[in-house]
Amino acid sequence: MSFLADVSKFLFVPLAEAVVFAMLASYILSRTLVPTLAMYLLKAKQQSNGRPGLFTRFQRGFEKGSERLRLS
Repeated sequence: MSFLADVSKFLFVPLAEAVVFAMLASYILSRTLVPTLAMYLLKAKQQSNGRPGLFTRFQRGFEKGSERLRLS
């Protein structure tokens, strides 16, 4: 059962199918590939040296600042 007719059906049904396919692919990748790659990336960063990296220092500073702002 379709609520669309004629030309609008031929224009919007493929678009809707493309959107649904893209959302499903995005969901599958976000649940499988992204956590796996993040695990490998974070593990490699931790084993590289004893000093924290630029992003780690930035994150720690941001967390300290937000904690101070929250407490005041």
